[in-house]
Amino acid sequence: VSQGDNWLLETRPDRGLLGGMLGFPGDGWDNGGGPAPMDLHWRELPPVRHTFTHFHLVLTPHLAEAPPGALPKRGRFMLRSQFRRSDLPTLMRKAFDLASSVPLLL
Repeated sequence: VSQGDNWLLETRPDRGLLGGMLGFPGDGWDNGGGPAPMDLHWRELPPVRHTFTHFHLVLTPHLAEAPPGALPKRGRFMLRSQFRRSDLPTLMRKAFDLASSVPLLL
């Protein structure tokens, strides 16, 4: 989710995949779905593929533009200048690169 020059990020739980790292809100990657971090019009992006040491993952990112002042159910908006692309783990960096290349239509 972006909001102007802000991106919705969260610190992942300490335990589990990408534990304690900065990333985009997700549904747990277990195909269980779950609530979106905001009630918005979501646009499905092409899949992002990543290989961990012990398995392959195909992530289907979704992108939305939040109106000014809208608050997420989880995570926090960070100005793009507050984080570096390199602050994200490789999987999240791939998703960020893809999302950054897509023009948004509100």
